[in-house]
Parts: sequence; C-alpha cells; structure tokens
Amino acid sequence: MGMLSIQVDESYRLDRPVAKYVPNLKKNLLSYRLLLKDGFELAKWDLDVAIMIRDTFVLKFTHHRGLYILRPYADQINSCLVRQPTPKLVQWHLRLAHLNFGAIKQAARDGAMDGMHLTKSDLAQDYNCEVCEVAKARRMSYKNTKLYRTQVPLERVHIDKGGPITPPTFGGKMHYELYVDEGTRYKWLFLPTSKSESLTNLKKFHVSVERQHDYKLKTIMTDNAKEYMSKELNAYCSGIGIEQLYTNPYSPEENCVVEKSNYTVMNKVRCILQACGMDNRYWGEALRYVVYTENRSPTKALGGKTPFEALFDRKPNIDHLRPFGCTGFAFIDKAKRTKLDPRATKCVFIGYASQHKSYRLVD
Repeated sequence: MGMLSIQVDESYRLDRPVAKYVPNLKKNLLSYRLLLKDGFELAKWDLDVAIMIRDTFVLKFTHHRGLYILRPYADQINSCLVRQPTPKLVQWHLRLAHLNFGAIKQAARDGAMDGMHLTKSDLAQDYNCEVCEVAKARRMSYKNTKLYRTQVPLERVHIDKGGPITPPTFGGKMHYELYVDEGTRYKWLFLPTSKSESLTNLKKFHVSVERQHDYKLKTIMTDNAKEYMSKELNAYCSGIGIEQLYTNPYSPEENCVVEKSNYTVMNKVRCILQACGMDNRYWGEALRYVVYTENRSPTKALGGKTPFEALFDRKPNIDHLRPFGCTGFAFIDKAKRTKLDPRATKCVFIGYASQHKSYRLVD
C-alpha cells in the first residue's frame, strides 16, 4: 500500500492516496470507478480513445490491446497547436474563437471576410483540435421543426439568459443575457448584476439598435421566466408596440435560435479558456470575445454570410482578430515613465475595446 503520483502535464499531477503493489503485475492499473469518485467525468468514449475531464484537467486514454492507456494531455494537444510555425489555417481557427475548420475554409473560398489570406495549399490541409473535441464533447439535440424564419433585421429578436456560472467573474457577475436577431443572427451580450435588470437591458437594446439601424424592433421571443413576464416589462412592450412571444413550458426548441447560440458560445468559451489556461473567472471576457468573433464568422443559417454583413450590408474586416489569451504589449505613455523605463509592458489579450479601436489587455 502507498501513494501513487502521475505527472499528467507540467502543471497538474494526479495523486492516488491508495495504491497496491502486485509483484507479478507488469502494468500499472488505474480504476475508472475511483476516477469518477474523484470528480472526473467521462467526456468521450469510443473504440480508439477515452477522455475524462475535471474542471480544466484532462486525462486522455488511447486504446491498445484491450486496455485504455493514459497519456499526458500536454503531449497530446494537437500538434497543429504547438508546431512552429503554426499553420495559417490553425491561426485563424484560434483567432475565430475555435470556429470549425470547414467553415473557415468555406469562408476563405467565398471571400466572406476581408483580411483573411489563405492559399490553396493552406485550404488543402486537415487538422483536428483536441481542445474542441473535449470542450464540445456533449451535444444538445433539437427537434426538426419547420417554422417561418424572418430575414428582416429586428423583426424578431430572441432573448435568453445563462447562469449561474461559477466561479463568478472578477466583477462578481454570474449570469449573462444573450440577444439574437433571427433575420441576421447578429448577437448582443449583457452581463447583468442580477436577473431584475432584464427590463433595463431591453430598453438599452431597443434604443441603441433603432438609433444605429434603419429598422424597428417588432417582436421579442423569450421563455416563461418571471423576469420576462413582469408587469413592468409587459407595460413597456405594449406601450411602444413590441409584440411578446413566449415558448411553451419545457419546449426550449421553440426558441432554438438563441438556445443553440447559448450552447455554441459557451462551448467556445470553454475551448478558449482551456486552450490558453487562463483563470475561469475570465469567462465574462471570453464570452464577450466569442460573441464579437461569432458576429464576424460565417454561418450556415445565412448561406455562408456573416451576421455582420447581414446587418451592416458590408463584409467585416477580420485582420485585427487575435487568439484569446495570446501575448500582447501595452504601450506606456511617456507621462507615466522615465527616460530609462520600459516603453511597454507584457500583457495577455482578453478582447476588443467596445468604444475604441484598441485591444483589451491584462497584466
């Protein structure tokens, strides 16, 4: 009897408090049941590979002669992510918040976005991102329904909340509210302090979108949460002629435009936080980043166009996009340094400024 330690990667060691020594046993055996007891969850299991996760820790097992062999995850992260130099197709996969490779290739062929330059050789390559494989392992299912879908901006906007999410952000936020325009698939994000801010967010959204675009907000669709059925919100909508639609109880597929968007954006948030190894309290920043990039990424719902083009009637320029968590250098103004002080400080990129042409960095 004794302690068993397995160095999974440079930052994580799996310790088993109870280990038994068997003299004639030629292989070390690890109990699947005990891993479940330790809080690990099975993310994938097939004839070739098994993947278990606990928080941001990943254990990958590969099948060999009837056994699943544990391999250090750090050594198994897709070679395309650690190879030098990183292939252009993979760079854009990271820049576009882990958008699937097929969509990136199609966007490059169609010229859906300005600033992305991929050669025929780049498009001929195939890659697999294991971060996506782990973070997106569980799929949601939606019923096949044939519903009328508007193509007019702001004719119908779907709204939904997500949370509570732990740990909270550094600002104490645990919820988010996502607005998705059905006609353009453009997304707007709010990070409320409490659920009671739904009416405030709707008022801000209503004034902003109608002031910025030549369209009128006609209909909103939500679930039956009490904050969306409050007298104050109902009075506001009826007073200005906004129609309210609600899903039937236990029928989230009726609001699938935003339900699926919720699922997709949170998948990507998990991807980028796991890929860059940042504190999970940055989920709010990661979510803003994902929504920003999704608005500039092609979608099948629009025939390969981007939500940005559908709303603004021009292609987005994505030359400025960068991978979340990459290294950046913040310039130090001369008023805040002496002649011999460094002119920049090393930081981590966490998104794009909303009201300035600049990046958001944290040191």
